[in-house]
Amino acid sequence: MTLSVNPTSVGEADGATAVVVTATLHAAARGSATAVTVAVGDTGDSATEGTDYATVSNFTVTIGANATSGTGTFTLTPTQDLLVEGDETISVKGTATGLTVTGASLTLEDEETASTGVTLSVNPTSVGEADGATAVVVTAALHGGARGEATAVTVAVGDGGTVRRRGRTTPRCRTSR
Repeated sequence: MTLSVNPTSVGEADGATAVVVTATLHAAARGSATAVTVAVGDTGDSATEGTDYATVSNFTVTIGANATSGTGTFTLTPTQDLLVEGDETISVKGTATGLTVTGASLTLEDEETASTGVTLSVNPTSVGEADGATAVVVTAALHGGARGEATAVTVAVGDGGTVRRRGRTTPRCRTSR
């Protein structure tokens, strides 16, 4: 017996989505009904039940007497987050008395993309030699991508020499992510 799912992928932002599971017998139809217990999600999946999507209770797909397939439906409710985690998989497995069941998988599509760069700005933009100790605020702004996850930016001041601007010598700044 084989399980298949439709649709085969759901986006994080799609909200609650009905997923149809079809159980298909490989051999001739049986003279009596066949019950398949379907479980959604497994500990080895890259998507985590309760974190990446709402818990789905086990359910039964019944293949009627003299039929070769049957369907059942569950609702997949993805968690819309702002994390860049890539597409993840969710297992759809089945068990049926006396039969080997080949499961299916569903892809949970991540809709966030990684940031493409960082721009640094400083305030104040200049400090005179006679100003003494001056606090300088460095602001880092991400370009593109998701902004819901924390991104560490390391700023090194005075590392890498000096730059000549308008007759003044200014320390260079380097960044790393």
